[in-house]
This record gives sequence, C-alpha cells and structure tokens, in this order.
Amino acid sequence: MENINKKSNYANAYTEVDTILKYLRIEDLNKIPENFIKTIKANKNDNYNFTIDWNKELKDQNILIETRAILFNIFRDYLANDIQKEKIINMQREEENRNELVKQEMYDVNLFENRYIVKNEDKNNEMTIVEFKESFFEKIINKIKKIINIKRKY
Repeated sequence: MENINKKSNYANAYTEVDTILKYLRIEDLNKIPENFIKTIKANKNDNYNFTIDWNKELKDQNILIETRAILFNIFRDYLANDIQKEKIINMQREEENRNELVKQEMYDVNLFENRYIVKNEDKNNEMTIVEFKESFFEKIINKIKKIINIKRKY
C-alpha cells in the first residue's frame, strides 16, 4: 500500500512540476532537456488538479515534498549558474557529512572489541560461534603497550 502511495505522490508531483514549468521563462525552459520534460509529462497524473496560488511565492505554495525535490534538482542541474551550483554542491556535501556523523554516533560499534570466529562444525550445516581468545604472547604485547601508553601520558 505504501508503495502505491509513493507512486501516486510522484505522479502528482510530476503534475505539479509540469504546471509550474508552464510559467517558466522560455529561456529557462529551453535549458531543461527535452527528454526530461517528456518524462515528466509521461509520468504525471492527468486526474490530479493542481493550481498555483498567485498570491504566494513558490516557496510558500502548498506543494508536495516530492515536487520540491524535483524542482530543486531541476534548478541545480539545469538552471543554476556555476556559483549557485558550487554552493548547492557544498551545502549537500556538508549535509552528507553531518548525516554520516550522526550515523556514526548512533551506531558507534567497536567491531574488534569482542572478536568471535564462526565455525561450521556440524554436519547439519549449522554454524557455531567460538569466542576469539588472545594468545599468551598477544596478552604480553598488549600489556606492554598499555604500560608504554601510561608512561607517555605523564
């Protein structure tokens, strides 16, 4: 059901975009590839009625989130000048970096803290998990490293 709603949202968004593009200056409209405009027209919902409220700016229009995303991509890819494109790309890069930091904080997992080895010993193809244990030699090396790090702090 959710997938159907997404499809209809995009079809409605294409209708909104098509309506908005009709009011674009011809010079700007010519910057958008013909096949892109054909894709919008082919995928729009002909049964969806959308009108623009001329008393409001585009940013204040009651339009779908998908419409905003499509218009943003059209502006970035076809209508923005080089300086605007650079600002947009930098803004998107910063946003991606912030999102990655949030993900790292949310899912901060030390993968090597508890090491396990998965063995396939059963004839029934069942996996068993065996905890990885440090060897005697590794324990000594790790203790020496800890002592050296403690001395470096002081």
